[in-house]
Amino acid sequence: MVDQIRAEGVIKVGVIVSPPFVMQDPIADGYTGPIPVFMEAAAKGLGAKVEWVPVNWDTMMAGLQANQYEVLGTAVYATETRKKVAKFVNFSRSGVCYVSLKSAGQVATREEMRSTKLSIVIPAGASFTQDFSKAYPQIEVATKPFPPGANDFFDDVRTGRYDLTIIEGVLAPQVAALNPDLQVVPSIEQCLASPDFPIEIGIAVNRGDPAFETYLSGVIEAAAPEIEAAVKNNSK
Repeated sequence: MVDQIRAEGVIKVGVIVSPPFVMQDPIADGYTGPIPVFMEAAAKGLGAKVEWVPVNWDTMMAGLQANQYEVLGTAVYATETRKKVAKFVNFSRSGVCYVSLKSAGQVATREEMRSTKLSIVIPAGASFTQDFSKAYPQIEVATKPFPPGANDFFDDVRTGRYDLTIIEGVLAPQVAALNPDLQVVPSIEQCLASPDFPIEIGIAVNRGDPAFETYLSGVIEAAAPEIEAAVKNNSK
């Protein structure tokens, strides 16, 4: 793969907006965050440029296996099922928390979530959907793609269509600050310390190319301080 990218001068990267690791820059019509930074560095080291390929959570692994892109360059949960079909170069750890509407006053803790009949919307293709249903059997789960141009379901919660939706645990402080009408569940402190379904996250490549994996691992290792800074910046 390294030789192919050098020869073609392009590395195709499947991408999904996943703050704080990948964010959309509407002004520059591109992407910002630590993953775009180290993917641009990876391409530059091979004398190539990045071609970003927007993908969806529910089809991203199939696209990688079909060679629609060389790297799945977003914050991908490295589940055991996914590791059977792809190799992961991990760069951080994350987990899941929730938001509800403050004025509804229905739920504020995980204990209340386990004992109350509620509804939640989760992005289609989320790796933790089955685990969520086992942990919170009282909650009715709906899965669907994010709305066009959005990477959350906050408006569905605001309108009462669903009682809850999910957020990345590391984003709890930012979500609370930007959305005063929403309540983080459990508390921000608990989200940061012990989110649900914690797991390693990374970028993914197809199996069978150890040289490419090693190259990407080196690039990510060099970018470790920027990744850590991005997480801390969104955890204030």
